[in-house]
Amino acid sequence: MPLTTGQVKTIQKTIVTGQDRLPVIFNAVSDPTRCRIFRLLMVTHGEDVKVSDIAHIMGMTLPAISQQLKILEQSGLISREKLGQVVYYRVKTDDLLVNSIVKIIQEEQER
Repeated sequence: MPLTTGQVKTIQKTIVTGQDRLPVIFNAVSDPTRCRIFRLLMVTHGEDVKVSDIAHIMGMTLPAISQQLKILEQSGLISREKLGQVVYYRVKTDDLLVNSIVKIIQEEQER
């Protein structure tokens, strides 16, 4: 049975948003390297991790890691803090959507 014009308009209002974060977040964690970096930051339980430590753990160069971290930061999954010349990253634990993503990843790892 086809939808009425009123039903179509109601549905359109519910799916159209100006700042839909989900595609950006899903894109960020869909890349295996970024997903590994995000999981690395998850296991630190909100503690700051230096970029150089992330690069060392991941076995990647600083520029390569920085590029991946930039995408994760732009997605809103992580935050950064610069102290002098050193940049630290952490998972945004104060964000409800990020916490939901963390929970999904944790549940998947437990399988």
